[in-house]
Amino acid sequence: MKTLPTKQEKKIWYFRFPFKKIGAARSSLALLLLILTSCMDAQLETVADIEEHFENITSIEVEAGSLPAQYLGDPSLSRVTLQALLRSTANAQKTISYRVEGETLIVRLENNGLGFGRSEGHIHLTGPRHMSLQMHAGSGSVQAENASGDRIDLEVNSGRVFAKNLEAPVSYLTASSGAVVGESLKGTTVATVSSGKLSLTQLDGDLQAETSSGAMDLKRINGLVHVNLSSGKIDMDGVQALGSVHLSSGKVSGSNVGLSEHTSFKASSGTITVQTYSDLGAFNYDIHTGSGRARIGESQSSGSLVIRNGSPYTIRGEVNSGTLTLVN
Repeated sequence: MKTLPTKQEKKIWYFRFPFKKIGAARSSLALLLLILTSCMDAQLETVADIEEHFENITSIEVEAGSLPAQYLGDPSLSRVTLQALLRSTANAQKTISYRVEGETLIVRLENNGLGFGRSEGHIHLTGPRHMSLQMHAGSGSVQAENASGDRIDLEVNSGRVFAKNLEAPVSYLTASSGAVVGESLKGTTVATVSSGKLSLTQLDGDLQAETSSGAMDLKRINGLVHVNLSSGKIDMDGVQALGSVHLSSGKVSGSNVGLSEHTSFKASSGTITVQTYSDLGAFNYDIHTGSGRARIGESQSSGSLVIRNGSPYTIRGEVNSGTLTLVN
């Protein structure tokens, strides 16, 4: 027959064994902290320090990863100069590679392992103004200035895209999360931000702009503008011709905006207010607002607002709940 432990024996058992477990846990925690501290204290070493020159380059492709990447064009230059620096801890296992294929220079941040260590550096390029660019980064930033080519494609996952004085038949500016800033662009611009801010100023060409959540700030757009916003805010000032405006929820406001045969509005809920310099009498209107309200000039109504001005062009709008206002 098994004998139950006495009260004193229970105390001894209780205090003896848990301390062993606690001691083991503390040892494991101390070891983990030691490893993490070693990683944090590890010295950054120069892995790549590159300065190279290239002739007859008409296109550049960059995969920068976590590094900032930059291209600056200069009409006085005839060759491309690459200046790249990478400093990392030993366990980062990263390097910068580059090669030329035909007339294309390809520069990449290579990750040769899990890459738990720290890295810092940059990829800087200068060269002729006539240059096609495809520059992508993960958590880094991408900057391109003074370039004109067959294609401009600037993209980051999280970070910032900055584009200035660029010209191409189509320029693509993309950020999954972060910001896209563009200034003095020529040609069609396709700008997409999943979450964050999109700011574009002085565009000569059409614009297709889309963001899931965040804000758009559009100024001095000399072309046809289509905007798509799931939730957030759009501010427009000085748009030559407004195309389609799609809004799930949020607010759209515009001043000094031109209307066109392509103008249309669609919103699940929210507020759309546009001040236009166009002649409101040059268009017909077929606006349905559900439980909301519509105003076109001096005419306003809840539910539906239909105005026939004998125009070949009809501006259509659907706002399920909210308001739509077009005024001079």
